[in-house]
Amino acid sequence: MQSHRYAATHADGPVESGGRSNAPDMLARLMGLYIVVAVGRVGDVVPWLHSIPLAKLVAGVAIIAAVRSRRASAIAIWKSVPPAKLTLALMGVVIISILWSFLRSASFAIITSTALAVIVTMLLVIKAARNWAAVKTILLGTVFASIVLVATVFTSKINDAGGYRSGYSSSYDPNDFAFVLIGLLPLVVTFGIVSRGAKRLFYFATAGFVVVAILLTQSRGGFIGLIVDVVAMMFLLPVARRGQLRFRASTSGLVARAILLVIIGFVIWQSLPEPARVRLGTITELGSDYNANVAEGGRLAIWSRNFPLIINRPWGYGAGSFEAVDGLLAGGQYRAPHNTLLEVLIELGVPGLLLFISTIVSSLRYLRVPRHGDQNKATTADPDEPRAFARGLAVGWVGLCLTGFFLTQLYSNVLWTFVALSCAVGIVRRHPMPTSVGVISTDTATPRMADKKRDLNAQAIAKPTE
Repeated sequence: MQSHRYAATHADGPVESGGRSNAPDMLARLMGLYIVVAVGRVGDVVPWLHSIPLAKLVAGVAIIAAVRSRRASAIAIWKSVPPAKLTLALMGVVIISILWSFLRSASFAIITSTALAVIVTMLLVIKAARNWAAVKTILLGTVFASIVLVATVFTSKINDAGGYRSGYSSSYDPNDFAFVLIGLLPLVVTFGIVSRGAKRLFYFATAGFVVVAILLTQSRGGFIGLIVDVVAMMFLLPVARRGQLRFRASTSGLVARAILLVIIGFVIWQSLPEPARVRLGTITELGSDYNANVAEGGRLAIWSRNFPLIINRPWGYGAGSFEAVDGLLAGGQYRAPHNTLLEVLIELGVPGLLLFISTIVSSLRYLRVPRHGDQNKATTADPDEPRAFARGLAVGWVGLCLTGFFLTQLYSNVLWTFVALSCAVGIVRRHPMPTSVGVISTDTATPRMADKKRDLNAQAIAKPTE
């Protein structure tokens, strides 16, 4: 019965009560486009677009679409979504930190460029998450963002040492570039798993290019994140067999996956340029790296001289003020923190750090729905598909947290995009939409076929989900 519902839902698309198509609306498409623009940074590929505020334009149109569709009620409001409440609270701390900021001009820039964008994006995504078709459309924006980012590999600059490292652009340096792709990779792979035919090949090919792009950044933190991503995907993401998703892999299946990944990894490694292999090979020699030497001014030096400053101002020094604090109070060289947690602690204080960690934990918890929950809480698609993307997001979260430990990513677009996507996927997994379970579309049917399909729909609605 379950596989029949899955096929019927995917063949024609579900409908809402009254026969209205439950296809993604304009707001969902705009939010998917916003991810492409804000995370993918199209301006880095098309230079003449760089001076145009594309993200603001798309967000403006999305706000108009949300206002025009106000009669179409959302299935959740931000007050009922824990990660959204924590995000808005944290952005509130960012905004009010200007009152005591050590560098108010920097705080004002963060408020106008990031905090307001995060708030608006969160509210719009929650508004757009009316059904699974809409949420999947928003998620699709991560795939096209990945494609745009991979395209920038071919336009990357040569670094000062003369070696090739992807990611040198006006938006991302190589480490930031790897960070973003580490988060997006599991979602691209999940699309490949839940798709069929040519679409599956397209998504898996895109994932392969993303892996190569990560390796070409020569980011050692990104390399560690990639390894963690691959291992987590091997154990957590489902396998598609005979049109069904299986989440419990057998021992033989895990062994087969591991062998396949080793073969693919060996081929990709041997195809990398020699400078990339040499640099990534030094990952086992991090003890002799300058970042581990306090006297040489690397990451450890930045951390050790700035961390004690929190004792003087446990409420923080204000959003965007870290570099000024490092130079004027810590006796440093106006360096970035190179650690997201330290960035939060210095700029937003202990309350900000607690809110930040709580937001991430809440996002992960919101993705998880108890297996033996209320049978009536069904989504607009087979429950396996949202479950697969929930796992893909969780894997991406692990990669972002691990890689972000060595980077400055508090105001990263991809980080807050993941919070919004976690809210959207969690909403359709948790909120009841009984009129959409196993429903067969009647949009293109003849009157007689439509009557028959409505009868089948009524039977599917009346019978509890197995």
